[in-house]
Amino acid sequence: MRKLIAVFVFFAFTALPLASPAAQNKAGYVKCPICGDRVNPKTAKNSWTYKGKKYYFAACCTKKDIGNFKKNPQKYLKK
Repeated sequence: MRKLIAVFVFFAFTALPLASPAAQNKAGYVKCPICGDRVNPKTAKNSWTYKGKKYYFAACCTKKDIGNFKKNPQKYLKK
C-alpha cells in the first residue's frame, strides 16, 4: 500500500507544472527575448525597459546575456 501511495504522489506532483502553453499565456506569461522561454513577470528576477516596453528575462539567462541584450536589443527583438 505504501508503494502505491508513493507512486501516486510522485505522478501527481510531477504532472502539476505541465500546464499547456495556452494556459500559461492566459496566466500572464511572456516570452524571454533572449532564449524564448516563457517567463512569469510576477516572479522574474531580471527585467529591462526599452522604448517604453518592459522585457522580462528567464532564470537561465546570465548577466552577460542580459548585458548583450542591453547593448544591442534589436538583434534579439528581430528573432
